[in-house]
Amino acid sequence: ASNVAIGGKAYVFAGTSNITGSNIDLAVHEVYSQAGDSWANAVPLPVVRRETAYAGIGNDAYSFSGSTTNTVGGPGTPVFYYHAETYAYNSPGDSWGSRTNIPSPNRSGIRGGGVVENDCYVCSGMLAYDYGPGGGPYVSSRATSRYNSAADAWSEMQVGSYNSGHGLASDGSNYIWTIGGAQYLYHGVSPSLANYSVNSDTWGADDTALVG
Repeated sequence: ASNVAIGGKAYVFAGTSNITGSNIDLAVHEVYSQAGDSWANAVPLPVVRRETAYAGIGNDAYSFSGSTTNTVGGPGTPVFYYHAETYAYNSPGDSWGSRTNIPSPNRSGIRGGGVVENDCYVCSGMLAYDYGPGGGPYVSSRATSRYNSAADAWSEMQVGSYNSGHGLASDGSNYIWTIGGAQYLYHGVSPSLANYSVNSDTWGADDTALVG
């Protein structure tokens, strides 16, 4: 599921459910209030999605790209479809709206978006070129896409050094890090830790790799 913190509340939306072994994609949207230590339902995402990139900017939560499944190949062999849509959730109005689609290859598995001021940076992610039964081969993207929320506009930035980025963090002012993840063709694990400078639009590799 995607999760965004806004004004003392955590907004959790989309994702998958595998309770019955059916691997169902979800549009569900729930809100946790820290003050009341309580959960409440909110307006669902307009579409079902898994593994979206997500970010909170001001009073809005954003869902970028992501994927859905279709078990064309039979049980245990889901086919993944990758999407370009951007949606924004306004927390005071409890409503979703469509925004400009991400221009670079549709991708998922990014696990977040790095936010610097009004901009969100969507880095790396997974691609799939074969939509036939069984899916794959899965290939990683090295794209870096910047979304400006005020202008509702995308820009393509410097391509990253690593095909990874299941984890992502930002210092809120200049640096964004992609952390670990997977390098796909097919499921190779990446221990890499890479940093992106917003100010210089450049990527670098940190010396410390993940362990364990």
